[in-house]
Amino acid sequence: MMKKLLLSSSVVILYFLAFLDVKAQDDIAATFTPTPSFDYNVTANNPNPNDGVDTHPLSGPYTQGNIIMTSFGIGARQESNNGSALFRYLNFGSNFNATTKANSIDFVSTSDIKQITLLFRGGGGSAAAQPVVYAGADEASAVIINSGQVGYIDGFPAGAGLAPGKYSTGVFPAGTKYVRIIRTSGQTLRIYRVLASTAVFTLPLDFLSFSAKPSTFGSVDLDWKTTNEVNTKNFEVQSRTANSEFKTIGFVDSKNTAGVHNYSFTDSKPLASTVYYRIKQVDKDGEFDYSDVKSVNLKQGISLAVYPNPVSDVLSVKHPTSVNRVTIINLEGKKLLEKAVSNDTISTDINVASLHVGTYIVVVDANGEQSSAKFIKK
Repeated sequence: MMKKLLLSSSVVILYFLAFLDVKAQDDIAATFTPTPSFDYNVTANNPNPNDGVDTHPLSGPYTQGNIIMTSFGIGARQESNNGSALFRYLNFGSNFNATTKANSIDFVSTSDIKQITLLFRGGGGSAAAQPVVYAGADEASAVIINSGQVGYIDGFPAGAGLAPGKYSTGVFPAGTKYVRIIRTSGQTLRIYRVLASTAVFTLPLDFLSFSAKPSTFGSVDLDWKTTNEVNTKNFEVQSRTANSEFKTIGFVDSKNTAGVHNYSFTDSKPLASTVYYRIKQVDKDGEFDYSDVKSVNLKQGISLAVYPNPVSDVLSVKHPTSVNRVTIINLEGKKLLEKAVSNDTISTDINVASLHVGTYIVVVDANGEQSSAKFIKK
């Protein structure tokens, strides 16, 4: 699903790179759309991470498509922190040496480099990881690019967490054919995956969670959580029965920003006692994706509330929209009052002023299914 990233510009610095935090903790094998031209997974390219060898010097250069990545003094080190020993990472263990180019990775392409995405973090989950990025038409003309602070990349917040860290994405202006990545002075930088391309690519929106649960008075509460929203338009809430197709029952606007977002929707008129739900996420360009399907079984009695209780004259009975009749009986089961309920009504008033002081039962009927509650006439 295509999520379009916006290109920013700066009148102060020739090249500008906006690194955006797009996912809090990502799968190292996450897929992107469209497929990037260059994809270097450090663990996959340096197997046997538990072989006891701390550093594997990278050979190279590595070429995929029109992009060549060359490392200078960078090794694939075995992860040892936070129980993440199955990973390897590119270890930027020292500051960049301008004379030897040591402790850097360079990208060169015959076509414009439009985007580079890094999966990275600091050492031991620290907040110390921020890359410094140079870019230009070639190595000789490359200058430091930044977002807000010269020599640094914004968007990677404090506390990177466990390996393999977070994805951050940079989109480059036209004419960029050379990019160099180094670390900031004295700060640990661990890169677990490097992706680059001559076209913009993104992670599809992720549904982090989706739940559907029975609520009061026969309704169903839907809650879902997403991340990586870019170019998203809205969410369509859809439901069906066991014998019908999914139909849209409501819409929720998308926040359409990076980060984690929570959404909710209440279905006040479920189609049946067992209902299936899903969320359809729609992009501004018409592309869409679905959440998992959740089922809800409402055959657990009818939610019912009566007030005031005790009551002297008018008793209000709150009930699901599926209720079609409200009846008042005494403790011996004798019918005393009855009132038909209009469709889509969730509350019915009954005048009980004629009843003697005592305890009574209100009974609601929903297509043969009944529920009851006691009240006191004063």
